[in-house]
Amino acid sequence: MLASFPLAAFAAGEAVDTYYEFGRKGSSGLVEEEDLSDEFYYSKYNVKFSQKPSDTSSWYVKYQYYDKDFDTLENIDNKFNYAAFGLDAVLYSRDGFTAKTGPDFEFKEKFYRDSKNLDYDQYKLDLPITLKKEKDWRIGLTGGINYYNYTDAPKNQFKLNLKADVSKKFFDERLELSAFYKFQFVERQKLADRLERNFGAACELRLKNMFIERLEGGFEYTMDNTIIYEEREDSYDYKSLNWYFKTRHVLFERLKATFKYINLSRNYADFNHDFGGFAFENGWSFMALDTADHDLDLKFDYKHKQFRYPYVSNPYSFHYNSMMPEVSFEKKDDWKAYLGGDIRFYDFPAKRTNDKIYYILKIGMEKPFLKKSLLLGFDYKYTFKNFLHKLDITEDVFRFWLTYKF
Repeated sequence: MLASFPLAAFAAGEAVDTYYEFGRKGSSGLVEEEDLSDEFYYSKYNVKFSQKPSDTSSWYVKYQYYDKDFDTLENIDNKFNYAAFGLDAVLYSRDGFTAKTGPDFEFKEKFYRDSKNLDYDQYKLDLPITLKKEKDWRIGLTGGINYYNYTDAPKNQFKLNLKADVSKKFFDERLELSAFYKFQFVERQKLADRLERNFGAACELRLKNMFIERLEGGFEYTMDNTIIYEEREDSYDYKSLNWYFKTRHVLFERLKATFKYINLSRNYADFNHDFGGFAFENGWSFMALDTADHDLDLKFDYKHKQFRYPYVSNPYSFHYNSMMPEVSFEKKDDWKAYLGGDIRFYDFPAKRTNDKIYYILKIGMEKPFLKKSLLLGFDYKYTFKNFLHKLDITEDVFRFWLTYKF
C-alpha cells in the first residue's frame, strides 16, 4: 500500500475526495499465502462526496472502479464497480448523552474475463444504533444483511448478522475496556448452512509515566470467508485467532517509539493452506525541526514476521525482516513532501531458492490551493524484487488525489 498523507477532514459543509491509482504490483503481501501471489497491472478510481448539513447529521455517496490484469493467472483477470451510500443522524443529545443511527448500503458487481462462474453481485445493508455518554461509555448494536448473487453458478449465499459492542472508560479516561460479539447466519445455495461467530476484546491504559505513555492489548476470533478481501480472488471458509500487545513511549519531547507484538493463526475448512505465525513491529519518530514556518520529521520502522504452515518442510513457510526509513518536510500553509524507503528480506528455510529481497522507494507531495479549499497530492512507489533463482521484477505504482471543500 502506498504511504500517503491523510486526506483533509472537514468539520462541516460539503467535500469531494477522489483519487486515481494505476501501475503494476504483486499480490504477495496483499494475501497471506506466498504461493497464491502473482504480478498484475491495475487501475483504480475512487470518488466520494460527503455533506454535513447540520451538527447532527451527515451523509456520503461513494463510487469505485477497480480493474486487474494478471501476468500468469489470466483466468482471474477481473474488474468491479462498487457504490456505497451512508447516513448518520443524531436522534437525541443532551448533557453529554447521544443516541444516533444511520444506514450504510453497499453494492458491488464483479466480472471475470475467462471465469464467468465467478461473476457475482453483492448487496450489503447495515443499520447501526449507538448510545454514547461522553468520556464515559458507549454501546452499539448493528443488524445487517449481506447477499452474494452469482450470475452463472449455483453458489449464492445470504448472510444475516447482528453485532453488539461496548466500551467503558475508568479512572479519568486513563483506562478503556472494549468488547464485541457478532454472529452471522449464512444460508448457501449448494453447501450446508453455516453459523459464524466473531468476538474480541481490547484494553488501553494511558500512563503518566514519561517512558511508557500507553499500553494496549487485545484479541479477535473470526469466522468468515475470504471473499470479503478485496485483493483475493477465491472463496474459502476460515477461522482465525489474532492477538496483540502494544506499547507507546515518549522518550523525549521530540522522540517517540512504539513496540508491538502480533500473534496470528488461520484454519481453512476446505483449503490446505492453514498457517500460523507472529510479527514484531518497532517504530521510531523524531521531530528534527519545528518552527513557525517549517516541520522536519524523521521516522524509522522495523518489522519481523514469521509464517509457518502445518508441515515443517513446506516451501512457503518464511521469515521476513523489513527496515523502513522516511523523512517528511513541511512548509506550513504551503506544501508538504516525503521520501521513504523499504528493504525487505524474505528467508524460506525449507526452500532457499525462494529467497528474495525487495527494494522499495516511495515519494509523495501535497499542496493546498484556493485558500486551502482545494488540496492536491500525488504518491509514487517503485519496487525492485531481487530473486535468487528466477528473473527479477520491477513494479511502479502511481496515485493522484484531490480533496475539495465547497
